Amino acid sequence: MKSLKWLLVVLAVSLVPACGGAKTTVDYDREADFSKYKTYAYEKGTPVDNQLMDQRVVAALEAQMEAEGFRKVDSNPQVYATYHASTQDKTQFVTDTMGYGYGAGWRWGGMGGMSTSTTRQVDYTVGTIVVDIWDASTKKLVWRGTASKTIQDDPSKSTKIINEAMAKMFKEYPPTGS
Repeated sequence: MKSLKWLLVVLAVSLVPACGGAKTTVDYDREADFSKYKTYAYEKGTPVDNQLMDQRVVAALEAQMEAEGFRKVDSNPQVYATYHASTQDKTQFVTDTMGYGYGAGWRWGGMGGMSTSTTRQVDYTVGTIVVDIWDASTKKLVWRGTASKTIQDDPSKSTKIINEAMAKMFKEYPPTGS
């Protein structure tokens, strides 16, 4: 029974950083006329250091640009799109307490009991992708989306997370009122 409890605790803690979708934020230039942007070119930013993962991020970015009605061109784009990636190692300390008591209960000053606590360290890495879209003629940043999530070791899971994060960012493109 005790090993089952430990297994459940370890499983729950390992899933805490990976739960839910990527945290995303979007910001944009309130003065930009997003309706005039129809063509784009990809411009290299600060890519991930894994070439295969870089290709997946670029593919996800380009798929979202096309889904928004952009056409990729080799010259004279109306906007440039790029991404920047970074990682941050994080540590979480988790304390598990197991115990039992007996007697009249806590309210009346129980008779006794025992408990034990164990604190352990959980290390994980958070990846952040920043997508920038800037006006090609003015060289002015007009839209920025940011997504952060715990990095997965499995490439297929990472690809799914990247695609979902891009889609979530681009839900707010074009910005409301533009």
